[in-house]
Amino acid sequence: MLSAKFINSYPSKAGRTIARYAVSGSASEIAAFELAQGDYLRHEGTSPILFADVCPDESRSYKINLLPSGRYILDLSCILTASGSVEAVDKRSKSESFKTAWATIKANSLAGTTLAVSSSSALQAAVAEEAPEPAAADLTEPIITSAKK
Repeated sequence: MLSAKFINSYPSKAGRTIARYAVSGSASEIAAFELAQGDYLRHEGTSPILFADVCPDESRSYKINLLPSGRYILDLSCILTASGSVEAVDKRSKSESFKTAWATIKANSLAGTTLAVSSSSALQAAVAEEAPEPAAADLTEPIITSAKK
């Protein structure tokens, strides 16, 4: 299985940000990748380079998928999965703070950070928000009554 490790990114002439990834895999997979790249083949040291969109977490390796057209692309399905999770919570939760906290947690996981204390606190507060409200006090009567004589 081919995988890609983020090297760096740069702005293209068209104003898009392009990322460079070092490709690794078995010798036969690397040979097939290099052949498919043709005139666009570039190397970083001994590793061939894949040019793609910037990934959410620059510290991890990503799988490379081969399309039926023969084009190699970076597998960023993690974004779609996180997006679907956030969408499901958005549809099923009535708590806006829970929705926001969940989206923050998913964004943090995509970026490679662990659950931050603030995200955890936000999630706990959002869950507490969904608890039923205590009955409101009746303020039409005085709180303190006069003592009996």
